[in-house]
Amino acid sequence: MKIVQVSSGVVKIPPLKGGAVEEHILKLSTELSKCCSVSIVDRFYENEKNVYNTYGIKIERISAIMINAHPRINHILNEIIFAKKLRDNLEIFTDADVIHAHNLYTGYYALKIAKKVGAKFVYTCHNGMWCTNDVNLYEKTIVRKLESKIMREADISIAVSENLRQNIIQKETFPRLKLLQSTTVLIRISSIQM
Repeated sequence: MKIVQVSSGVVKIPPLKGGAVEEHILKLSTELSKCCSVSIVDRFYENEKNVYNTYGIKIERISAIMINAHPRINHILNEIIFAKKLRDNLEIFTDADVIHAHNLYTGYYALKIAKKVGAKFVYTCHNGMWCTNDVNLYEKTIVRKLESKIMREADISIAVSENLRQNIIQKETFPRLKLLQSTTVLIRISSIQM
């Protein structure tokens, strides 16, 4: 089985500093590589090869500009720019059995790509804003609605903690068995029926 992990395209994999989601992707990919063929799609950063191996995992880099407009919106803009570039690189996904995204915007495009190439789609929610009612208008009207849609349409949706899982279920109506806590991830992903 071939699994393609999709990063946010904002923090380099492997992360040099910070990057909890990217560290999660790398560790999960390393574990999954014991039973499956795994690659990671990430942004191309300066002085990098387009494709290389690290920890035995193939990392494919996609070229996308990085914007430095304003500290409050740089992260979101750069995630969206990278996510849209996924569409231009379908060849990376054509033989994937599973496409696994870990970010709202890459998840949106990765879900469309999975449908197009006939792959199963897995989405992992790392988004702590589900654990509070004190969210801004953007988080409430765009982030929660789009992330809810992605999690509903995914073949498997995962929350990185039980607390996050319970908060998502409380705020949205999900089939309880479909939204998993991350400890069951390895078993479920590696046993997806093709």
